[in-house]
Amino acid sequence: MLLTVKNNQRRLYQQIVSQFHGHRHFPVESCDFEAGHGRQVRWQLRARNATDVIRERWLCASWIIELVSTGRRDEKAFHRVHY
Repeated sequence: MLLTVKNNQRRLYQQIVSQFHGHRHFPVESCDFEAGHGRQVRWQLRARNATDVIRERWLCASWIIELVSTGRRDEKAFHRVHY
């Protein structure tokens, strides 16, 4: 099961975001590029084991994932980060 954490869950969101800052090891990293239909998108995925603090709040959580999309859509630049 994959769940998106929104910024309205501030403590959990901040705990997850903090795990992706700095020079940390990510056991899973992947990158892809997509072009077509008026858009050019670069997808970057990084994942790591959830910390004990996160597992305490979300019992079934085993991984935390960061998905970053950057590029151009209809000649407009964008940058989105999802957790």
